[in-house]
Amino acid sequence: MLVAVTVVRRGLGPLNAIAAEIDAVTEEDLSTRIGDDSVPVEIVPIKNRLNELLARLEAAFNRERRFTSDVAHELRTPLAGIRSTIEVTLARTRGTDEYERALSECLAIAQRMQTMVNNLLTLARLDTCQASFRNEPIQLKELVDRCWEHFSEKGQKRSITFENSIDKHIIINSDRENVSMVFTNLLDNAAEYTNDTGQIRVTADPIEGAVEVAVTNTGCSLTSDQVAQVFDPFWREDSSRCSEGEHCGLGLALVQRIVKSLGGSCAAQVEGDGIFIIKLTLPRKQ
Repeated sequence: MLVAVTVVRRGLGPLNAIAAEIDAVTEEDLSTRIGDDSVPVEIVPIKNRLNELLARLEAAFNRERRFTSDVAHELRTPLAGIRSTIEVTLARTRGTDEYERALSECLAIAQRMQTMVNNLLTLARLDTCQASFRNEPIQLKELVDRCWEHFSEKGQKRSITFENSIDKHIIINSDRENVSMVFTNLLDNAAEYTNDTGQIRVTADPIEGAVEVAVTNTGCSLTSDQVAQVFDPFWREDSSRCSEGEHCGLGLALVQRIVKSLGGSCAAQVEGDGIFIIKLTLPRKQ
């Protein structure tokens, strides 16, 4: 009996050692990995799975910390702009026109902040599966044309050519509001970053049970490594965030989350000569 107990304790030794290592892991430092190469071969799969779990947790915590920092950074800049405008305006008595101008500037900044907050709330609902969808037949060509209307003037000013090559007979059954948000964000992004005299093109090909859509634009300067990050919230090619305009890096993150929630998939790639491509797979029926 004593021999059996001794053998069992000795056999459980490696597991107890791993348990002690797990107990020492804290959320402040998830870089720790469990076990070493001397553990019995039977326990190696458990050790490897634990280390893979820790790696995923570490990545998730790092994303959360970056996200919190990004939100604070993005809100700090417009708030500083509002405060500065108000302080300068109140520094002395001014005429009605100057007060109206200052209020208009503050209103424009507040509207951009509200858009960002609304996008963050939408992302949160999608990530927690709280978004609801109402399906109806959607003619993709017509929907894309309507979404482009918001950016056609910007495109004309920069001599950008827009081509919607989607067959008018392609119809999907999905949520119109969310599909519209997908293409609005995609075309907004394309109109912002396409080079002057460049081209934006939208195509669609029916595949089994779905439609594969490609939105391409010229003038891309991203590397393959950078393209892998375009769906990360708040990511921008300009890492200093000193670019002008209303883009804060949430558009493509929203696109990916919405498409996934609708049962599709989304990917980005860059080809030679600066061709940026977003490929969507949208189910034809929900």
